[in-house]
Amino acid sequence: MTNIHLENIIEKLSSLGIKDVKVYSNAYLQRKQIQLENKGLAGVYILLNKTNGKFYVGSSVDLRVRLGSYFAQSHLLGGLSSIICKALLKHGHSNFMVIIVEHCEKTEVRLKESKYIQALKPEYNILQIAGSALGYRHTSASLAKLRASWILRKANG
Repeated sequence: MTNIHLENIIEKLSSLGIKDVKVYSNAYLQRKQIQLENKGLAGVYILLNKTNGKFYVGSSVDLRVRLGSYFAQSHLLGGLSSIICKALLKHGHSNFMVIIVEHCEKTEVRLKESKYIQALKPEYNILQIAGSALGYRHTSASLAKLRASWILRKANG
């Protein structure tokens, strides 16, 4: 089943002209290697859930730092509104592959991430454009907090 999910992503990336990707088949066991090989490099990555085929597209100006943050319990628990954080906690890091789609210039990461999000339609991404709130929907509880904050600010002038 895992190979089918990976093959589907590789095929989609190939149709976009991306042929040379780096695949880490077990995020947990290869976490040190992932961080070492991507230190100081900017780029776009995919976190692929091997159990259900769902995936997340992300980018960073320093992939070592960003990918390392997924292994920090404080980051995962602090990002509970993030679908990918919930999935990592639920399924465990061993059930995820890390795919480095491409390394690029730091100035290009958001543009390239947006390109892949739009082309691949990842299930774990909330936002449809990298770095924007487009496509994000607040929960009714967060909307109530925002309203209360706005009313308080308005009252205090």
